[in-house]
Amino acid sequence: MYDLSAEPIKPRDSFTSNATSGKSPLTVLFTDTSTGGTPTNWYWDFGDGIHSKHAQTATHTFLKAGEYTVSLTVTNAAGSDTKTVKGCIKLSE
Repeated sequence: MYDLSAEPIKPRDSFTSNATSGKSPLTVLFTDTSTGGTPTNWYWDFGDGIHSKHAQTATHTFLKAGEYTVSLTVTNAAGSDTKTVKGCIKLSE
């Protein structure tokens, strides 16, 4: 008899955004594009003190001029992975 059950695969984190620069305030849509295992939890850090949990996509409004580092951590039963993009969002006044 064969065991066809598969162990969960850890996701490999990746994300996209619909904008990377502009004038403040700027609303940006972020989308998880992870590969490998399917994430079951998402944790977004927008680099301005605001976080978002449990959403494969996230919309965030950056209010002040500056550069923002954005991170996404994805998790499933096999583990987690984090992608951090320094200077992901650049805003002018």
